[in-house]
Amino acid sequence: MKLADALKLEGTPLYSVVCATYNHARFLNQAINGVFMQEVDGPTEVLVIDDFSNDGTSEMLRSLSEAYKNFHHLRNTKNLFGTSQHALNMEETINRKTLGEFIFYLELDDVWVDPWKMRKQADCLRSYPDASFCFHEFVQVDEGGFRLPFVFPIIAKKDYTKKELLEFSYAYILLSTCAFRRTDIPWPKELYVTRNGDMFLPAYYGQMGRGKFLENIEPHHYRIHSGGLWSGASESEKRKMKLETALMMLHFSLRNDNLSAFASTLNGRFLAALNALFSKTD
Repeated sequence: MKLADALKLEGTPLYSVVCATYNHARFLNQAINGVFMQEVDGPTEVLVIDDFSNDGTSEMLRSLSEAYKNFHHLRNTKNLFGTSQHALNMEETINRKTLGEFIFYLELDDVWVDPWKMRKQADCLRSYPDASFCFHEFVQVDEGGFRLPFVFPIIAKKDYTKKELLEFSYAYILLSTCAFRRTDIPWPKELYVTRNGDMFLPAYYGQMGRGKFLENIEPHHYRIHSGGLWSGASESEKRKMKLETALMMLHFSLRNDNLSAFASTLNGRFLAALNALFSKTD
């Protein structure tokens, strides 16, 4: 059945979709259609964290929450986009407010393209009990939805062991391409002081098991636009965020007595980020 129909079903949700948005009105219909067209096999809920949008996004989401009993519009009283409080809200929503066995995440300026994405990923996690999450490929598109030259690296099309995840030995894992198992383990506190959650959550889920790559899902559309937290940042701000993230990765590794992760992060991401910060100008 289509997810739009599954939102009306009674009973504990099998699937939970958590979305984040801030002034995404011009992209919202396409993003929501990508969610609602999903083929699922049980009750589903959608929870949208709206960072006090003022462009019509909130009104569109409110109407959906009125039409579907399991579509929840959670509107913040101010814009928390890119702040530690935003991360806290995300953890509270994902770990405390969702009810599903399988958790999905989507920012509403992006688009899920494959209508069987959720079902394929849930089936993967059912088939591989040692995997804490699974993920798939993505492409980049511009504001109008047209493909950009980015090519997903072949070397990133692989499974990651628990050890590799805990050592941050991964790349090109976008949260919107992932399906996660439910867990109540608190998020790492380092995530609250970095704006790059995509780098921390795979390591966090690595505590529970490996990450499985799926090749049979049409690539997710990751939108590059001026309003994006990462894509809309200047080059100097991106370099600062990379250094900030590397510092928190070092802290996370030390706090967990993972010296191999500390050494590889120090010699890899940290030194590269430090060099980029002091050797480049916009």
